[in-house]
Amino acid sequence: MQNKIVLVVGFRGSGKSTVASSILKANNGIFLFDPHFDPAYSWIRNTARTVEQLNDYSRWQREARPKRIGLRYVPDGRLDPYNALEEFCAWVWTWRNIWLCVEEVAESCRSVSSVGMPSELRRAVSQGRHKLINQIYCGLRYGEIPRPISAGTDVQIIFATREPGDLDAMRTRVGSEAAEKVSELERHSALIFFPDRSFQIIGSRDPGVAEHSRQSEPRDADCRASSLLPAARMGHRRRVRRRGCQRRKGTPAATGQNAC
Repeated sequence: MQNKIVLVVGFRGSGKSTVASSILKANNGIFLFDPHFDPAYSWIRNTARTVEQLNDYSRWQREARPKRIGLRYVPDGRLDPYNALEEFCAWVWTWRNIWLCVEEVAESCRSVSSVGMPSELRRAVSQGRHKLINQIYCGLRYGEIPRPISAGTDVQIIFATREPGDLDAMRTRVGSEAAEKVSELERHSALIFFPDRSFQIIGSRDPGVAEHSRQSEPRDADCRASSLLPAARMGHRRRVRRRGCQRRKGTPAATGQNAC
C-alpha cells in the first residue's frame, strides 16, 4: 500500500496542531519533530531532546517491545533547526511503516525549493513510500511550504487565510476555486483538498478529520528499527483502551514519563 503524505497549514491558534494530533492518535508508530513543544501533543509519553536519547529509545524499544510506539523530539533551541531536522529524519529512516510528523516545517528549511530542504527530509518525501513512512507536515503559511512537500501530498488541510501571497501559491497548486473557498473560511475551519481535486470544509475538532487523512485500511506495523532487527510484525489498532500506565523496567531515561 502507498504511504500517505498530509499537509496541514494554518496560523497559530487555527487548530492545525489539533488536527495533526488527531491523525497521529489514530495510528501506531509515531515520531514527531516538535521544536516548540506544542501542548497539542502532550499525550505522547516519550520525549527525547538529543540524538543520543533517540538512539536510547531505539535500544529500549528492541528490548521492551511495547505495544504502542511513539516519540516526540524536542531539540535544543540553540541548535540550527535545519541540522536538527536533518539528524531526526536520518534516525527516522531506520524505521519502517511509521508516521513522521514535522511541526513548523518551513522553519527548518532554508528555502521553498528542494535544495533548501535538509537532505534526509528530501529522502523521506521522495522515497518514504519504499519504507511505508507516512508523513504529516505542519506550517504557518502556504507560500512558505517547500514545493516538494506541497506537490507530493495526498491530502492538504488548509485553514483560513486572506494573505495574498499564500492565496496566490494555493491557486497554482490547488486551483482558484479551492483558494477562494479558503479565503472565505472562518477562523477554526479548514478546507480538505483531495488528490482528485475535490474538497470538503471541516472544523478543527471535527471527529472525522482523521478518517480523511489516515490510511483507509490498517496494515501490520513493522515499527522496529529496520537496520537493527529482523522485521517483526505488530498489528495496528484503531483504538487502544488504557487502564492505567505503569513504569516498566528498563524505560529509557529519555522519556522521563511512564511508558505505555
